Amino acid sequence: MAMATGAREEEMAMGMWDADPDRQQAVIPPREDAIGRVSPGWVTGAVELPLTDIPAISAEINRAHAYWCKLAGAGDLPFWGDFNPLRLRSVLQQVMLYRCQPGGRRFLIKVMGEHVADIMQFQGNGRMLDEVMGEPNLTDVTRWLKEVQASRRPRFISKSLAWQSRSYVDYWVLMLPFHNGEDGICHILSTFHFEYRPV
Repeated sequence: MAMATGAREEEMAMGMWDADPDRQQAVIPPREDAIGRVSPGWVTGAVELPLTDIPAISAEINRAHAYWCKLAGAGDLPFWGDFNPLRLRSVLQQVMLYRCQPGGRRFLIKVMGEHVADIMQFQGNGRMLDEVMGEPNLTDVTRWLKEVQASRRPRFISKSLAWQSRSYVDYWVLMLPFHNGEDGICHILSTFHFEYRPV
């Protein structure tokens, strides 16, 4: 029975993350210690950090980066077909997976972890980023995604979100590109680390 359950779990996980546009809903169990609901916010103070800062800031982001590096091996980038979300089971609550659209101007949110949705205050699974995120956040996030696409390299960014209630979330995000072997960058996996601080 345990083997059947494990096989079913793997099948579900791979179905959520594959390139099939008809399978975009993530079945990620809710996080028990999720931060309470707050008003929509805006980004302040986005700063790019060196990748060497990751281990001191977040074990989860470090795990995602190490897995990406392992998949890349001696090559330039990891192949999307080699990605297995079960290898990052402990960080799935804290990810956003984008599929790059033709022309490189728009990004589809394939998977949005529950913890990210709690903080960002929207559920984006299966929707275009520009349909669910307002300004000025949209311009900021799109700029970073395009830079990852163009450079074909990860980006590690520190930001803050501020709300009218004068609460803040400091967060760090690592954006990891994957290729499909033909059209350049096909997916970008963002892994987040959040720290909440009321003011």
